Amino acid sequence: RPARGSGSCPRRMNANTYVGLSIGTGVALVSTAYVTWDRPQENPLLELRFWEIVFASVFDKCVMVNAFCNLLFLLGRTAQTTLVGPLREIEKAAVFDRIRAYLLVKVVFIGAVLPDHDEKEIMVWAAWLMTCGLLKHMGLLARDRLEYMTLSVNTTRAAYLRLSFLLAIVFVGNVFMTLLGLAVFGCWDKCAPGGFGLVFLVLFECVLTLVDLIQTSVRLGLHLAPRPDDDGQFEQRVLLPFYTDLSCELLAHSLSLAHYVHVWLCHGLAFTLTDALLFVHTRSVVKAIASRVSSLKTFLSMDKLF
Repeated sequence: RPARGSGSCPRRMNANTYVGLSIGTGVALVSTAYVTWDRPQENPLLELRFWEIVFASVFDKCVMVNAFCNLLFLLGRTAQTTLVGPLREIEKAAVFDRIRAYLLVKVVFIGAVLPDHDEKEIMVWAAWLMTCGLLKHMGLLARDRLEYMTLSVNTTRAAYLRLSFLLAIVFVGNVFMTLLGLAVFGCWDKCAPGGFGLVFLVLFECVLTLVDLIQTSVRLGLHLAPRPDDDGQFEQRVLLPFYTDLSCELLAHSLSLAHYVHVWLCHGLAFTLTDALLFVHTRSVVKAIASRVSSLKTFLSMDKLF
């Protein structure tokens, strides 16, 4: 009789095999185009014509998109396993909920910004948003794990070091994506009409990820800082995380509201499903801002009483 729980091993093996085969197929497709490149004096990876050859057919596009998605999954899973460890059930639920919400928002975003549905632009935006989404959700995962570590009595210094290293990796990756976005989509000497708007759309997720990193880093630093003996300093130590979280969340919600309004201006006002979903997301952000402002007023009124 097989041992209990052994039934999950074949599925896990199949998942790992699928990821490996998907990435290997994409690498083989790029290698084939690289070998048959007819301009040896040029670097094919930097040439637009080379990538047009790689994405020549619909099948090639599906293969490359699948390989890219699995590559991002492999990178994220490796970072999570190495630096965070096994996820708790509440962390898994939070990660899946955030990913579903992110995909829904970005599908609406692509439908609003790219009404013509050009395949090349859709693939570029999809690759960009998936990479930024990986960095964003790794940073949010680090924040979730920090909340658990601050309440656990068994947390070691090595765990804090691994979490700090994860935050550093996300920060470096976010800076790289920001510089890449500025180099590719930025306009310095002469900016075409709508050029600044395109830069704002491209760098929106990078800015949000930076805000989340600042919030998590401040909370981590305050938790690891020596505890003061003075009661006044202790009170400031307690209030500082509250104001840090409040200011970062208000800033993130305000940026999200400005982003949705910007997308609406680019898309134009119409009575379509995209507009309805944009209205729902805009309304949720406005309610979140109102909730945080209300909590701040309540806290200040209670602080005056005591």
